[in-house]
Amino acid sequence: MQIPPDERYDALYPFVMGLYQKAKGDSVNARKSFEKAQAMDPSFIATKRELSLLDAARNAPKQDVFNMDLKDVVANFFKKKAG
Repeated sequence: MQIPPDERYDALYPFVMGLYQKAKGDSVNARKSFEKAQAMDPSFIATKRELSLLDAARNAPKQDVFNMDLKDVVANFFKKKAG
């Protein structure tokens, strides 16, 4: 909220807000921010990249034992538990 209002109308501001929301795990609002940045500056390639990453994460199949690679399954057996 300490950002001056004239700098909020640049495509970089919604892009950074989208990165912040993505880091928090809020992919819905991150998508909205990236789309807003894309609408402000269609030549801003980083927004296209982030939107495609969000699409790929949303469409990725859930990893379970039957769909994982064998090395990932074995690695999960030896992974230390947090906590």
